[in-house]
Amino acid sequence: MALEPESEPLARALEIARRPDPAWPEIREAALRRIRSLVPPGEPVTVVTAAGSPDRDVAGSRTAVSTRVLAAALRRVLTVSPTHAPRAVDLVVEAGRLERVDLELVVAYGVAVEDLAPRVHVDVRAELVRLLGAGAVAPGAVTLTVVDVVPGDPTVT
Repeated sequence: MALEPESEPLARALEIARRPDPAWPEIREAALRRIRSLVPPGEPVTVVTAAGSPDRDVAGSRTAVSTRVLAAALRRVLTVSPTHAPRAVDLVVEAGRLERVDLELVVAYGVAVEDLAPRVHVDVRAELVRLLGAGAVAPGAVTLTVVDVVPGDPTVT
């Protein structure tokens, strides 16, 4: 026996099911707050000229790159080789300028860290110059800490 859509109990149930939940706006906001807390917001970093002044287009607008974009780009650069992988990429930004990059690396067993560190510095600085301009990174602004040594390829998780 099938219930007819016109039956009173079914019609009432459909009407109740279709009503908006009065608590929905509060539930929605609580869910969005939790989601936003999971992914920290990116911070804008100003693109600069070789002289260190903000790079401006013909209309006078400044260009900025998000710290999330910068961190992702640096992670890509740091995973090209099977000798090392990033554990952490921390960007320190003050007044829209990149002040410091702190890197934590996991290195494969047997890799000569004294040879690896200069290569990593060159690669990271080159990527930052490509994204932010020649005057964006001060000498000594990139710090590198080896936090772990693993057998095999550290880029494979």
